[in-house]
Amino acid sequence: MAFTPDKPFPKQAGDVIRSKDWTDAIEEVQRLDTAKVNKVGDDITGPLNIAGRVLAENFASGMELEPGDVVCMGPDEGTVVISGQRDDGLVMGVVSSEPGLLLNSALVDVVGGVPVFPIALCGRVPCKVVAENGPIERGDLLASSSTSGHAMKATSVLQVQDPDDPSKQVELHRAGTILGKAVGSLSELPGTGVIEVFVTAR
Repeated sequence: MAFTPDKPFPKQAGDVIRSKDWTDAIEEVQRLDTAKVNKVGDDITGPLNIAGRVLAENFASGMELEPGDVVCMGPDEGTVVISGQRDDGLVMGVVSSEPGLLLNSALVDVVGGVPVFPIALCGRVPCKVVAENGPIERGDLLASSSTSGHAMKATSVLQVQDPDDPSKQVELHRAGTILGKAVGSLSELPGTGVIEVFVTAR
């Protein structure tokens, strides 16, 4: 949490400095030292050590979401809805439980009575998956499925010859439908599960 000492601040000559002010300042120094952040003007130089593995952003949703759910863009800006259509071009990310970096963090937990959720936009996150389009293996590209909140192995729309190796075929997918890449696997048919996914929507 950033350093936000009680007002009035900054201190003026002759003002009393309370022990709480010193404690807040020391805690902020320790936080910055732990993160190894050096700020010069408007630039931040690293290394920046982050415990989490996900870059997420807060979005509002009137639906009941939970970590691991696949979500798509909602009807209004700044909103998301749970996925439920195969190869949906509006697929956006996965609900995260422990984001490393949270964008739009000033957005409160509830906006106008609508809950807010951290949506993983990039990085590694647990994700609900289903073997709706066959088994999922490590490295498979993933897309939304007809199973609510679950990803499946992405469906290719075309196979072309690999220009670097004519003996191989390259699968092409419809732009905008790819959620990310499977880090884990799901072999049960039919079946559902939760695996690690590297979110790279494209």
